[in-house]
Amino acid sequence: MRALVVIAMPLLVGCASDERHACAERLEHRIARDPAVCRIKSPQIAGSLIPLGGDIGLTALHVFRQPVAQIDGKLSGFDELRRGEGGEVGSGDWVLVRVNDAELPAPDEIDLDHRFCVGSTVFICGFPSATASRGPGGPRLIPAVVADTPRWAPRDVRLDDVVFLDVDENPDLSGMSGGPVVVPDASRTGWKVVGMYLGEWRYGVWTRYVARRLPKDVLEVHPTVPTEPR
Repeated sequence: MRALVVIAMPLLVGCASDERHACAERLEHRIARDPAVCRIKSPQIAGSLIPLGGDIGLTALHVFRQPVAQIDGKLSGFDELRRGEGGEVGSGDWVLVRVNDAELPAPDEIDLDHRFCVGSTVFICGFPSATASRGPGGPRLIPAVVADTPRWAPRDVRLDDVVFLDVDENPDLSGMSGGPVVVPDASRTGWKVVGMYLGEWRYGVWTRYVARRLPKDVLEVHPTVPTEPR
């Protein structure tokens, strides 16, 4: 029986699985700043949000359950601008919002056309609610490897633009849904957002972490989304 578990989700080619975390630590040391991401918290849900410039953000649709929540600890209202159509951990699991009362950080470079090659490494970024982060209130970077679509993926879930990821030791990433999936930018001094993390997918003993490519709608709604590093 299939169990679907939803929680909140980079490019280091040449790092073997046993060396992945060491590679991640070396990369983080070279890139001093964290990717741009916000924590969303309400009594009903905890998740993460991708700043897109100004007061516009992108998050997972299953995180967006009410028009008011805390953004990085500040209570704020939301206006929904556009949403996908679909359930949790599916290609329609996204929503574009305007944040009314909290200031969002400067966004990272956005890449709508990134190629997720099987075997390449990406980073899931966000705020895991059950795992200690590197510092008080800071986001966490989780290295993940792009995987093939599993044979057990159900046909009744829309998989357009969905990317499956493997993460060592299958950690609990609750609270990271809606956060960015990133890779180093061309200068390797900052980050580039290539996708959005959606959640965890379990089937028996198998676990995959699910991301999606960024919806093209983000530029249609907010054409000033940056395509250059901050």
